[in-house]
This record gives sequence, C-alpha cells and structure tokens, in this order.
Amino acid sequence: MKHETFLDVLNEVDESLLARCDADRGASVKRFWKPFTAIAAAFAVALIGTLARYPVSAPADGGMGGGDAEGNGWMQYVGPVLPLTALDDPAGLVAQRHIDYDFSPYISYGDSYTAASQITDRYTLTNASSEDRTVTLAYPFSGRLLDEAIHLPQITVDGKVMEITYYPGPYSGGYSGLSPQDGGDCNLSELTSFDGYRALLEEGDYLSRVWDDFPVLDQPVTVYRITEPQAAGNARTIAMEFTVDPGKTTVLSHGFGGYLDDPETGRTVLQLTIPLPGRYETREVFYVILLGEDIGDYTLQGYQNGSLAPEMMADATATVTRYETTLGEIMLQIIADERQSFQKSWYHDPEAAILIDDVTLSDAQYLGLAAELMTDAGFLSDNVIGRYPARALQDIFMDVLAHPRLLYLTFEVTVPAGGSITVESTLLRAPHRDLDGRAGRGDGYDMATALGSALTFTAQTASVSNTDVVRIVRQNFGFDPAKGITEVTLDLDTAHYWMEVRRVRVESEE
Repeated sequence: MKHETFLDVLNEVDESLLARCDADRGASVKRFWKPFTAIAAAFAVALIGTLARYPVSAPADGGMGGGDAEGNGWMQYVGPVLPLTALDDPAGLVAQRHIDYDFSPYISYGDSYTAASQITDRYTLTNASSEDRTVTLAYPFSGRLLDEAIHLPQITVDGKVMEITYYPGPYSGGYSGLSPQDGGDCNLSELTSFDGYRALLEEGDYLSRVWDDFPVLDQPVTVYRITEPQAAGNARTIAMEFTVDPGKTTVLSHGFGGYLDDPETGRTVLQLTIPLPGRYETREVFYVILLGEDIGDYTLQGYQNGSLAPEMMADATATVTRYETTLGEIMLQIIADERQSFQKSWYHDPEAAILIDDVTLSDAQYLGLAAELMTDAGFLSDNVIGRYPARALQDIFMDVLAHPRLLYLTFEVTVPAGGSITVESTLLRAPHRDLDGRAGRGDGYDMATALGSALTFTAQTASVSNTDVVRIVRQNFGFDPAKGITEVTLDLDTAHYWMEVRRVRVESEE
C-alpha cells in the first residue's frame, strides 16, 4: 500500500499524447505482509479521495443476481460479510456463528449522515476430539488498500486481540469500456452483487492465488532518472524525446503526464510537469525505464504547456542520471521516492498512521502486488488491456491501492480437547448503495453463510441492534423489530442473507 502522490498535475496536456502497449514476462516473494497487534487502534485516516477518478462503467458480474429478492445488483457494492475459514484441515472442529448488525453508527450530521453498521461476527469453535487442535484461521474481508483502517476487522480470541498476518488477494473485478455498449477495457468493472462473489470463490482459482508467491521482477533494465526540472523562463513542461526499435526496446515510465510513441518510426516523447514552488504534491523525480536495448541520444525540451508545437517551446533544464539495475529494484526505488514525497504533501497528517505506511504494507509487498497486476493485465501480460496503454508505472501503483480485493486476516488458535474457543470479528461496515435513486431502495447489507469456508457449521443466528434509527424496508432475514423480533435463526441451506434499511429522520431534522 503506498501513498497517493500519483496525482498528475498536467492541466494542459495535449490529448494527442497517448500510447500503446506491448509485453514481456516476469516470474516469483511471499504475498503476506507484516503482522501487528490491535489492527485498527492506531489508525485515524484522512486519506486521498481519488478513487472517484476510476469510474465503474459496467459491473463485472453483469449486475444481476444476489443483490436482493429480484436479483438486482448495486452500483456501489461493498461485498458480503464472508464467514471465517480454516487454512488447515478442520476435522474434529465444528462451528456455531452469530452475527449482529448494530445500527447506532447511523448518526445525523445536518442534512447528511453516516450510514454504517457496527458488525459483530462471533464464532464458537468446539473440538470434540480427545486431542488439542491447533489450526490457522482466516477471516476474509472485502475492501481496498486505500480504505480507512477503521473499517478493518479487529479479531479477538476469547477476548484477546490477536496478532494478524494479512494476505491480500488479487483484484476481484474486471475491466470494461466507457459505456456498457463499449467493448473496451479502459475502466475498472467491479463486482456488484453476491453472485459475483459466489463465482469468484466457488471456482477456486481466486483462493489459490491468495496464497501464491508474487512474481519476481528480475529483468535487467536501463534507467534514466530525471531530477531538478526547472523553468528558465515561462516553461511549464519538459519533454524527453528519443528513438527506439520497438522490436528490441520496451519503454516504461513513471511520473510523466504525457506520452507519445510511434510504432512505425520508434519516436517516443515523454512529457513531465515542472513542479511549482510550494506545491509539494507535485512529483519531483521522474523515471524512464528501458527493457532491452538502450535509447542512445535523447533531447530535453521545455514547453509553455502540454503542446509539442514549435511555437510553444521555452527554456528549461533538468538533471538526468543513467544507470543499470533490475525492474524490481527500480520499482522499489520509486516506491521509496513516493513515500518520501507523500510525507511532504499537503494531505499527509504526520500525527496519524495511515494504511499506506509500511507498518501495514511493506515496500516489498507493495512491489509484489504491482508485479501481480502487471503480469495479469499490464505490460508483462500476454494480453495487455487498454487501461494501461502507456506502460506508465504510476497507473499500476495507483490501481494497486484502488482495486477492490479480498484481504484474508490470518491467525493461529488452539482449541482444547473437548473444549471451545470464541473467535470474534468486529468491523464498521459501509452499506451497498445505488446512485440513480431507484424507488424503494435502501442502504444494503448482506452476508454469506458458508461461501468460501472450510468450517462445518452446526448453527447460525443473526440479530439487529439499535434499530430505532433505521427502518428495514426489504430483507430475507425475517427481522420485525416492531414486533420484538430482532434475532432469527438462519437456514444453513440458504447461501445469502440480505437487508435494506433507511434511516429514520427525527422531527428536528424535518
């Protein structure tokens, strides 16, 4: 998880500075990241609301199935509360589960409110055998690496907060065009319904990849590191131009806002924005990374804006340092540069630990997730998608943070012979939502009874608390708070339970 200095401040970039893609392949670091205790305690996050620049144009699962009684999906689907599972053979163990949705976090702030439920997901694991059983358990959580830490589950066993090791799964969605009718793949296409998660987990490939090693980026590269870009006059950008043989050289970059290449002539132009004084959020270090042959001669030319027109030329300077390394090493250097830059940015709170600090995700793990994405869909893939046409590493790094995925929180427990332990997860869960004002639709919450779990469940129950602040408008749980029915027994043969609620407005808000 890395900070968000991936904002490109190229306000006047010529739209013709586009790019195409090619590929190479890499090959394998462990994907878990640093364990630590009391997960949510130290994290008050005020973090980068840049996810909006990644619009979702079409659901990866077609938007149908598992959202509600009619099978409608959601425009913003947080994902179901998934059950605890065991990574070791759980033979001899049986589980009972109780999940509670506490709606007290629905707090009014003037004309707006926080729509979140405090969820307590409690398990009683019983060992009927004559020997103690030590197993590794995993609690799955759907989220993003940019999510606020307050939304991460906290796990306790018999009341003791557990030390957790996190395993992040790959991106859970797909890619789509600019509209449902467009067959392109430039936008993220996220799961919008329970059926999407059912398909994701029942096929088995996703779960196996969660525990796989990351690809290793050991390809040799030549690096041109550009620092100290300065305008001698009215220059706003600097363009680095050179010629390559596309069959022998793949050009990667980081930090540039403009990119132009001609596959026939090999002409390549990379354009950066000159940082403005006092604008610490503007990137100050830029990289050109070459897989294959070196570029030879190059030129640096300043421009008044993002145009490459001769009449827009202006004086500018920069320092260029050339060296050789591996792709993995230069990406680690970029991660370190971005972390340092973020520490100086206006949106960093030095007194608040945030999810993209290395206390939760090390540089090596962030590199691994980037390598995975590049191998799945980027320039190391056999099928490069349209979202990554320019081979710009900042696009990969930002999507690693923005992608929804399943995070598996793992911890070890010992269940005594003939005894039981209580495992409890508490989390603040945002609701599913539609943004098009569909009549009667409320804030959505749902859960899976057994999807993806290796445990044997003998009973499951569910309850709702503090329902005076909400009204349940649709559901399949069977709650009826007006009649005092706030706890129900779940049918283990029913894979999916869901409800929609609306906040009850008080007279003072009318």
